[in-house]
Amino acid sequence: MKVACGALWLLCLVFCASVADAKLITKRLHDVSFSDGGKATGSLILDTRSKRLIDFDITTTSGDSIPSSFRYQSGTARITQESNEAGGSGWPFSFLQINAVAHESAGGRQLFLAFASPVDAGTPTSILYGKTLGQVSYELEIEGQHLQRQRLISGPAFILSSPIPEPATMACLGLGLSLVWGLRHRRYQRSFKARTQP
Repeated sequence: MKVACGALWLLCLVFCASVADAKLITKRLHDVSFSDGGKATGSLILDTRSKRLIDFDITTTSGDSIPSSFRYQSGTARITQESNEAGGSGWPFSFLQINAVAHESAGGRQLFLAFASPVDAGTPTSILYGKTLGQVSYELEIEGQHLQRQRLISGPAFILSSPIPEPATMACLGLGLSLVWGLRHRRYQRSFKARTQP
């Protein structure tokens, strides 16, 4: 029985250690303005284990080029391309492309964010805003086959971190404490029976 309890305890520790390093980080958009006067606010979710951007909630406001606001979230859009690698000059190796589901009333939307470096948990990441191919971040609205409106992100912009509490870590802590309590309780019951029996 002691061997089984020890093995269970070891398994619990290994599981807790593997889950503890996985963390979801919220990266908030900061100072994101478009060339037509519109703005983008919201957040991206970074999974530190896979080093990928896995979720988003971004709202873009109307401007001169694109006269309507739009909220990019999992119900209205999806990540169609994403890379979070270190690269060199030219085309960005770290970028995120979100496409909105096209429908007749609103048309299609696309938000493309190019980053100066890979997005990580601890440091702010600059959003590229140049007009050179590969250094452009933009929003695109498509209506029908021939009407496209585009606006570029203008001026310095970046994303900042704020951690999300990881529920799996708390579950592992609770499981470990329950296991310790159970072993202590069982040991106490055995010693109590041994003392009370003649």
